[in-house]
Amino acid sequence: MSVNLTLKEDSVTPDLARLASQVPDLKKVMGVAMRNALISHFRVKNATPNRLGGTRTNFWLAVANSCSAPVVNGSGVMVRINHPHAAIHVYGGRITPKKAKMLAIPVTAEAHGKSPRVFSDLRPVWREGRPVGLALGEKMYYVFKKRVWVPRDPRALPPDDKVRKAVTTAARIFLRRRENGS
Repeated sequence: MSVNLTLKEDSVTPDLARLASQVPDLKKVMGVAMRNALISHFRVKNATPNRLGGTRTNFWLAVANSCSAPVVNGSGVMVRINHPHAAIHVYGGRITPKKAKMLAIPVTAEAHGKSPRVFSDLRPVWREGRPVGLALGEKMYYVFKKRVWVPRDPRALPPDDKVRKAVTTAARIFLRRRENGS
């Protein structure tokens, strides 16, 4: 599932919306500015280390790299975030296993970003007659869950005012250069 972000005429100043309808290239410039604001935001998020302290997976960098080129349509400009796991952070939701009975959730830095299948010596840990996780020696690496709820991350996308400011600044520069003939 991808995330579509649309910059519509009602999300910018009325003067800018009017100019965008008169100058076709302006919408493209505004779309590029929106895409650049998204990429910049995701790269900053990527700088935060993971909670477990394990090897970095660079998730947010992959999200940044998945931002499509802007598509101009009648009412605005659309930038698509094509990363398959970005939407769960934007909207929140439940994750359930697709190919197994349980999800294996990493609980150590060594397990972060890795499938249990890459470890050859993991053993199941049992409690009350059912498996509850996987361990290596005495250290628990994964716990089993039937489902997990990923809460909506209000900071998954940049704030609207940050995007609006980037778009407005890019539009002003474009119009100034166009006016000066450069």
